[in-house]
Amino acid sequence: MSASAQQDDQVGAAEVPSPRAAGHRAARPSRARFLLRRAHSLSGVVPLAVFVVAHLGRQASALDGPLEHERAMASTPWFDAHPAIAIVFVLLPLGFHALSGLAIMRSARPDVQAYTGNRNWRYVAQRLTGVLTLGYLAVHLRQTWIARQLGELSMSDHYGVLVETLSSTSAGLPWRAALELAGLAAVCFHLSSGLWGFGCTWGLTTTRAQQRRSAIAFGLFGVFLYAYAANLSLHLSTGARVVERSLEGSSPFAWQESASA
Repeated sequence: MSASAQQDDQVGAAEVPSPRAAGHRAARPSRARFLLRRAHSLSGVVPLAVFVVAHLGRQASALDGPLEHERAMASTPWFDAHPAIAIVFVLLPLGFHALSGLAIMRSARPDVQAYTGNRNWRYVAQRLTGVLTLGYLAVHLRQTWIARQLGELSMSDHYGVLVETLSSTSAGLPWRAALELAGLAAVCFHLSSGLWGFGCTWGLTTTRAQQRRSAIAFGLFGVFLYAYAANLSLHLSTGARVVERSLEGSSPFAWQESASA
């Protein structure tokens, strides 16, 4: 396989080829693979990226205390009352995105030793965080939405379970909180990198200058999103937060105090 063919397989046909590939004919992907990449990219943005951002925004109500969090959860009763909506608009797109991503990953043979450009490293990181994100979301869904559907968890107990889980320790170490932060890091990187790849795949950023600017913009977006999510996890696990606000009754351990009163 020529150098240009291998690099095209790794970074996607829509991306600008490396100067290394000049003078060589790049291998064109089959139509089926072309359509698979487009569908994979689109499903990662609509509806999954939109849902992730909206979900984090709703969960941030936990910073205002258990009552505000319960009120925010109750503001979207359709998500629990009509599971078909969640299945059609979240779980099925998530399943397709995961399976198509695994298929694309299996067909590629990245070689970061022979091709050390940052795009090849981004490709490897994107696929690796995709697998980690899938595992994190599977566990998260089982412990929250699926548990509520099975009657194992009520809406009013949701906040307390989050606090109890994230503040727990094993051998004196907060493993659950650490794994939560690692999972959120994988989600935020995969999402921001995927949004950059979406622009390349769909021809929205065609020049190297445009791709550099979008990489900076989505990189900053990923950092902001992670700081936003990590702040919430830190608050639930320790009661602290990166950005302090003076809100009466906003302690994550207020539910325990009220229960013991």
